[in-house]
Amino acid sequence: MKRNEPTTHNIQPTTKQKPLVSVIIPVFNGASYLVEAVESVQKSTYENFEILLIDDGSTDHSKKLCKIIDEKYDNLRFYSFNKNKGLGRVLNFALEEAHGRYICRLNQDDIMLPHRMKMEVEYLENHSEVVAVGSWIELFENNGKTQIIEFLKDDTEIKKVWHIVSPFSDPSVLYRKNVAVQAGGYKQEFWPADDRKTCQYPKTISTCPLARQSWFSLLFQKTCMGYL
Repeated sequence: MKRNEPTTHNIQPTTKQKPLVSVIIPVFNGASYLVEAVESVQKSTYENFEILLIDDGSTDHSKKLCKIIDEKYDNLRFYSFNKNKGLGRVLNFALEEAHGRYICRLNQDDIMLPHRMKMEVEYLENHSEVVAVGSWIELFENNGKTQIIEFLKDDTEIKKVWHIVSPFSDPSVLYRKNVAVQAGGYKQEFWPADDRKTCQYPKTISTCPLARQSWFSLLFQKTCMGYL
């Protein structure tokens, strides 16, 4: 896939080493919450990461806002397309460009809690048999209404349903890049269920089996309602 507008930004991480995690944030007409989403990642307690911000042909002022954000952070790379390509193609482009061993997903209207990345990285580092981890999420609206969405917690439960429904909320997931590439990446033709197709890896997939008491306080990601 060709990039419509090759970026001139190729900033190296401030850690002077290849980042372990690449946070992928696709953008399409998402100016309203984008700054808050990116700032939530920058507040992470985990530091060895890069952000790939990719505008997919937005028609609002998202692209202009992305450029402003790009100038602000040294660990962020910004790419853009003239025309909308679709989420699956954008995510596959990001997989090609990502420097990290792990891929961390976030959408333009999501908020990442500070401990999420650290906990997910530590779990994958300590469990080589697991290829992806995720979490429960909290949906919230501008009127203050919230809803907790619970996801399955172990590999056995997940494999019972992954051919029917997505076992994860995609923007809560951290996964191994090499396995995603081997699986063929995201499938645009399956949109909006492309994340479920990609999740059908030939290895163990699991939500992080932490103590239930700490699940809400430490591995919790807030996600705005209504994102497609």
